[in-house]
Amino acid sequence: MFCALKFGRLEAVNLATGRVSWIHRQRAPLVSSRLATAGGIVFAGARDRFFAYDAATGKLLWQTQLNAVPNSSPVTYSIQGEQYVAVVAASGGPVDSGASSLTPEIINPSGGTTLWVFKLPSR
Repeated sequence: MFCALKFGRLEAVNLATGRVSWIHRQRAPLVSSRLATAGGIVFAGARDRFFAYDAATGKLLWQTQLNAVPNSSPVTYSIQGEQYVAVVAASGGPVDSGASSLTPEIINPSGGTTLWVFKLPSR
């Protein structure tokens, strides 16, 4: 019997009040660290994708599947006024290897280790 438990949980907490602002639950466990930017975007990687959320509302802004699991710490930087986010995707991280037996329907490509860099749109 297959049970579709949601292993991934991203939760935003208002530090001034201690109250939860929003929660996003998903089937795939989160495998990267999270990055909250001064521009109000939260980036994170799950076994099946790399995504961005609006920090205030929790609205999904963007997501993409990479060639492997985005299991590193995302970073953001600026060059000549253009903002970028970068993350390393690779297979074999401790969370990914343990979670693969819990979510066998999530098939990840094994494209080797790759540094992915995305240019953020101007606001």
